[in-house]
Formats: sequence, C-alpha cells, structure tokens
Amino acid sequence: LLPLGISPDDIQCPICVETISDPFVTSCGHTFCYNCITTHLKNKSSCPSCSHYLTQEHIYPNFLLNKVGTNTVVCKHVW
Repeated sequence: LLPLGISPDDIQCPICVETISDPFVTSCGHTFCYNCITTHLKNKSSCPSCSHYLTQEHIYPNFLLNKVGTNTVVCKHVW
C-alpha cells in the first residue's frame, strides 16, 4: 500500500524497471537504485533519464523515498 499521491511508477527505477532499492536522487531530480545509477555512471557521465551532466558526486540518498519503504526491496540487477 502506497501513501496517497504516490503511484507504482513513482517508485520504479528507470534503469532496471523494478521497485527502487536503496534510492538515490540525482542533482537533476531523478531517482534510481544505487547499484543501477553507480554502474551507469562508470560508463557515462550523464543522467539516464534526461542526459544532464552527472557524476557520482551529484547523487544523494533519497531519504523521503526510503521512508515509503522501498528500501526493503532488493534490486535484482546487481552489477
């Protein structure tokens, strides 16, 4: 059960298309699984959603999404 106003798409990682595990938000405002975004950033210096310049120094834990409870789901895409 998700809080009012949050849809399943809001907690889906655009990279692995699973429920976000260990959510991290980028400086451009997109959220991904930590493993997914750090793996992506090893190959490219851009956001997978909008192509904004991005490095590991520009990603931060998404504490609000963690409170929703998505951190209990494990991303199946461990790189």
